[in-house]
Amino acid sequence: MIDAQAAPSSTARSNSRPSNVLIVNARMLILASQYGLAGLPELATQKYDTALGIEGLTVSFVESLKLIFQTKFPSDHLIKTRAIKYAALSYPVLVKQSTFKTLLQNDGRMGLHILEVAAKQSPGKYNFPNKKFCN
Repeated sequence: MIDAQAAPSSTARSNSRPSNVLIVNARMLILASQYGLAGLPELATQKYDTALGIEGLTVSFVESLKLIFQTKFPSDHLIKTRAIKYAALSYPVLVKQSTFKTLLQNDGRMGLHILEVAAKQSPGKYNFPNKKFCN
């Protein structure tokens, strides 16, 4: 399960060989949902969650985000919620990746979800010089 208190590490996984575990699990969830395969969506979500801790902020994560948002899951779907929370906690690292920036430029809806979750994770963290601006 994702630790909501700690920001994910950009080096959670060695970059010695690429892995597509997050993409495979996202695709498995999509297929399970499309074909109504009982139990498989929960398993795929669980495997995706586990893979987040192993894979970290790889290209595989960004690609899995793209797949999850291209699929018409409800906005409160567990895998969508987990992926958004992970992206929000990882935003300072992800925003430096061109693939992530391109994804946000192409899907403003996703960017808005990430921004909303990131704002909830760090309330009161920002000090504005003009207090009237904040009221």
